[in-house]
Amino acid sequence: MLDLVALSEEQFQALWRGRIEPLLTESEGPRIQALAERNKRLMIGLPLAAGVAAGAFYVTQEVPAALIFGGLTAMIAWAVADNPVQKVARAAKTRTLAAIGEAIGVRYQASTRPSGVVDRFRRLGLLPSCDRESYDDWFHGERHHCGFDLFEGHMERRHRTKNGETWSTVFRGQILRVSFPRPFQGTTIVQRDAGVFNGLAGLGSSLERVGFPDPTFERKFEVRSTDQVEARVLVHPVFVERLLELEQQIRGGRLRCAFQDGDLLIAVESKDRYELGGMGKTLVDQERARSIIADLAAVLRLMDSVLTAEQATLLRHQQQARQGEG
Repeated sequence: MLDLVALSEEQFQALWRGRIEPLLTESEGPRIQALAERNKRLMIGLPLAAGVAAGAFYVTQEVPAALIFGGLTAMIAWAVADNPVQKVARAAKTRTLAAIGEAIGVRYQASTRPSGVVDRFRRLGLLPSCDRESYDDWFHGERHHCGFDLFEGHMERRHRTKNGETWSTVFRGQILRVSFPRPFQGTTIVQRDAGVFNGLAGLGSSLERVGFPDPTFERKFEVRSTDQVEARVLVHPVFVERLLELEQQIRGGRLRCAFQDGDLLIAVESKDRYELGGMGKTLVDQERARSIIADLAAVLRLMDSVLTAEQATLLRHQQQARQGEG
């Protein structure tokens, strides 16, 4: 079983040749066919959009109306034309991620609805309420004998207007739950910047701000907890370093997390990750796989920094208990 955090170049090459390259090679023919089909559809759709624009101008004698109708038709034409390409991209990505998941001993699912996990994030104010949501790229398994769920979420809110309704994204990014060897004594929440945790007020006055001696840390994070001592143990320098590394690796922001009931819960806003990239060039490119593996490795490193520190704490407590018995 491979460990992406400690993956050597030799191991990567074996993973690439043995599992990933054959899958992407099989997708090359469908990719080329899908691109040809897209061009064929655009040859019909774009002139149609131009005709709609001309017709709108003829009827209304207004340039804005012509641009609106023509633009909408062009957008629909592009969506229809690009559909075969996106189908090939989704299939290739799903097979690649499933192969990587199998190689590291975790289960991958292209789409999921982990409602219980998401509800916990919302109760803590880590995720916003929404009117429409979707989740995909779910990895489920164990790390250091502790279970975890990693998936992407997209949440939108509906806005009523006099002309109907519009939708706005209120969260898009990575969601992670990691179980610990033991439950926590309290609830600790870490926020990257002020104003993100609108739900914190709902937790009552039991959450108090935790002070840290490092002024650099204080500028970057705010920590609130029901247990000041435990919070200082959990939010250690290596953990903070990995949080920042994760944010940088996935080019995300507004990271927030919580320790509660034996679980570490993390949400970080970002664009879609674990993607193969553009379909305009060959899929059989090692850099596509390297990018996905780098994103996953950043998450696993964060989990390692927390779980290994926790296991060291447990071992120390066990040693102290044995010494006390002696």
